[in-house]
Amino acid sequence: MIVLKGSEVIATDWRTIAAGISGMTLMKRAAAGLGEFLKNLGAKKYVFVIGAGNNAGDGVYAAGILRRRQKKIFCIFPEKKINENVRRAAEETNQKIIFQPTLEEMEKSFREADCVVDCVFGTGFHGRVRGFAEKVIEKINESGKIVVSCDVPSGIDSNTGECFLAVKADFTITMGFPKLGLFLKPARNFAGSIRAVDIGLKKPATKPMVEMTTAEDIRKTLPVRNPDFHKYKSGHCLVFAGKMSGAAVLASMGVLRAGAGLLTIATDKKINFPEAIGIGYDTDIAGYVKRRKVKAV
Repeated sequence: MIVLKGSEVIATDWRTIAAGISGMTLMKRAAAGLGEFLKNLGAKKYVFVIGAGNNAGDGVYAAGILRRRQKKIFCIFPEKKINENVRRAAEETNQKIIFQPTLEEMEKSFREADCVVDCVFGTGFHGRVRGFAEKVIEKINESGKIVVSCDVPSGIDSNTGECFLAVKADFTITMGFPKLGLFLKPARNFAGSIRAVDIGLKKPATKPMVEMTTAEDIRKTLPVRNPDFHKYKSGHCLVFAGKMSGAAVLASMGVLRAGAGLLTIATDKKINFPEAIGIGYDTDIAGYVKRRKVKAV
């Protein structure tokens, strides 16, 4: 999986729009991913805390997907500051937005909610959260509720992972490509479990600096063991162990978990590992490897 800086994701976003996919289409795809995750969370009452930009638009559209759930949407900025996408999202989904709520009003809603959805600041945020937003983030973190952040937890720098105060999320639903800052300290302590939503962004023209190996990548490379396979068809591995028997056992367990059909441990100590064949250091190792058809050491 490709991992990009937040600024690189913004650039791919613009390239995708230039190629003919509208920004509104990308927003609705992002909202669909966020909304689907929230539906599967099993909560009944949601509180959305939104800002004024596209991150807020994602949240409003996602709230519209939760048709049979109770939800409130608080915008911490004046109505005149929201962008046109947020306004359009509210009109299309018939969602009521409460603008400039008091801190007490928000605290009460947090207590009654099962889940708080953070859609205040997105990928373009840099610097330090100040003013009313700072107090709101503190209250979200003190709420004790499940917190889901849209794209990045509000308050973190998606390029560097720098943050002074940020939403502490249980889950971060990040859009397009995972942002590098989510995996760097101190932001890594705030992102929780990270889920990436494919919204159809064009891949960068140049090879990215960071690629992450995922479980899906590993599954694609592992061979499938046929039902009629026996141990001689599944590979023979030799663990050449030292004097630390614990390390030998751990390595050997790894070999069997990886799928080897036969396991030999070479050591000068007796190791209690009945699944393995044991040989000593005085064995002709090269001859043994050839004779017993060892495939890996």
